[in-house]
Order: sequence, then structure tokens, then C-alpha cells
Amino acid sequence: METDQVSNEVSNGQFVHRGRKFTLFRLKPGGDYFIKIQKNGVRKQRSLKSPFLVEARKTAKSLVDQVLLGNSDWSPPAPPTTNLHKIFQKYRSVASKHGLAERTVEQNISEFRKVIGRQSNLKTYKLTELTGKTIRDFFDREMQKINVSNEVVRQQKLRSIRSTLRQARSIFKTDWVNRYEDAGFTIPNLTEFIKEKVAKPQDTAHTQVEDGVFEAIETAAKQLKQTDPELYICHLLAKSTLRRGEIQRAEWKWIIQLNGQPTFRLNANQKGKRPTDIPIDVEIYSELVDWQNQGKDLQYILPANGWFKERCGYTCKEYDKWLRECGLSTGHTFHEVRARSLHNIRESYGMEVAQRIGRHTDPITTERHYTGFKKYPTNFKVV
Repeated sequence: METDQVSNEVSNGQFVHRGRKFTLFRLKPGGDYFIKIQKNGVRKQRSLKSPFLVEARKTAKSLVDQVLLGNSDWSPPAPPTTNLHKIFQKYRSVASKHGLAERTVEQNISEFRKVIGRQSNLKTYKLTELTGKTIRDFFDREMQKINVSNEVVRQQKLRSIRSTLRQARSIFKTDWVNRYEDAGFTIPNLTEFIKEKVAKPQDTAHTQVEDGVFEAIETAAKQLKQTDPELYICHLLAKSTLRRGEIQRAEWKWIIQLNGQPTFRLNANQKGKRPTDIPIDVEIYSELVDWQNQGKDLQYILPANGWFKERCGYTCKEYDKWLRECGLSTGHTFHEVRARSLHNIRESYGMEVAQRIGRHTDPITTERHYTGFKKYPTNFKVV
């Protein structure tokens, strides 16, 4: 009987030891035999360092004895201790050293908390909980907030969801993960969380507001110049295609002359991280010169009227409110004024110029988010 058992073990690599059944196997023909052993919920694969079945079986039994009798390092992995609170602390430290603006860092963290649920406790939330299901649950929660039968609202929500995910996932881009691990953090495989796809919104060009809206805004601006000159200057800077943050930081030294053309010269401390020259409308330039001569602020174009992180935050809020009162009902205010200017620039000087002034890496971005399609011919006819 013992002979038959040994013969069977030699022929097919299966054997029983310590009350368990084991099977030896090879990873490639003619190679060494391997065995898999499980203890305390941990399964490991070991090479038996022999291509001969009889010898490999003896080694396997010895290894099984070591594992099952406790004379080995076969122990369950320690529970993960890396939580989101620790990761966010490290992210703030690393990102600040690499030049990310504090506002960008905090916005990314805020969007991440939105994905996992703002009620989640960061000190107990383990990285192993970040899976594809995390993304699916977030998507479902967001879609439940809207009337999905309204396609306009649905498309807006899809764009919002993708924006949130893009910012949240940036915390775990490869460069940052490498530095987390350098600091001693254990980062699990987050491929599911990073790669899980959600519904994509339709790619459509920006839709310009209907006739009469900006005409009404410009009519109101003439009165605004008299009643609130600071707000009027804010309006002129927005029309010059400066972004909200740039309007608040704009300095008089930004204005230079290039071949007789008044120009805003922005350095690399801006959204696109590259220096840019933006030509200024001559009428707007004349208004800015008159404003500068009043000496309201010798350094900045707009006087401070805000708080620590928003130098002219109150002025910007008032401008938002004023645009709404003038009849602008789109989802954005500053963005819409900038889009209108870039649209007009495209119509007059072409897409290349609009893209350069908009500071976009490609014309698709300019058309999709700002200029929209080129206008149809006036007095359009089919025949």
C-alpha cells in the first residue's frame, strides 16, 4: 500500500501530508517544481528548487512541516495603517515643495472628500477601501441629485463629475505615489480607483449667449463707470480676457508696449505656467491710463477689497451680482465675459489668435469652452 502511495505521488505530483492534500506544479516545462501552502488565510508559493519529482516532494514535506508547526515566517500581513488623513498631510507637504498653489492643493483634497463622501472619517478611512466601487457609488450619488430626464442638466452633471474625478485622482498620480512610498507609506494597488470609467458628456462647442445680453451689459457699463469705477475697471479687465484670479493680482507693471501695441505681459505664475503677451484693446487701455492717473493703488490695478486668499474677493462678488442684474443667466459670469471676448477675437482675427490670447494648448479647448463655432454668414440663404 505504501508503495502504491509513493508511486502515485511520483507520477502526478499529488500527495497527502499532515492531513492536507498538496499538488506540486511547474511554471514551465522541465523547470523546478513549486508548491502552494496556505496558513492563517495567507497563501504563498514557493520553489522547491528541483526539477525531480521525488526530491521535490521530500523538500515539500519538510517545508509543510515548517509552516504548519510554526517554524517559519508564515504570518498574516499586518493590517494596513496608511489612511487618507496621513496621505493628505504628506500631499500638502510634497505639493507645496513642487510649486502647486495652496488653493489648488486644497481644492483637490476637497474634491477627493466629495468622491468618498464628506462624512467619511479620514483618520479611519484606509486606502484599501479605494476601489472601482468607490467611483461607481460617487457617480450614482451625484446623478440622484438631478432630473436625469433633462438632458441639459444631465450633461452639466457629467462634466462636473469628470472634473471632480480628475482633480481627486491627481492626488495619486505616479510622482506623488512614489514620494508617499519614499516616506514609508504603504500604497496598495489603486488601479481600479484610478481607471474606473464613468459616462462621458457630449463634446459640444461653447454656445454664445443670445443677442441683446451683452449689448445690455455694455449699456449698463457706461452708468457703472460713474457709480462704481472700481467695478467698471474689473469689467474692463474681464473683457481683456484676464481670469478671475489674474484680475485680482493684476499689477500696473504688467502693462507694456510692444511695437506700439499696449500689452499685458504675464509671467509663468499663471494657470498655464508659461509667459504670455495679451494685447489690450486701445479703448480699454485709454480707460486704464485714466484710472491709473487717479492713483488709487500704485502697485495693483484694482485696490484690495477682499480677504487673505481673495485679494479683491468682494469686488469680484459684486461684479458677479452686477452681471446677473444686467441679464446674464449662464452658469458662469467671469468665464462668459472672457468667452465673449475670445469669440469676438476669433471672428475678427481667426482661431489662431484667439487660441494664443486664450492661452490654450490647442484650438479644440478654445472652441469647446470659449469661442463656440464660427458665426453663420449674415442674411444666411440656402439658395
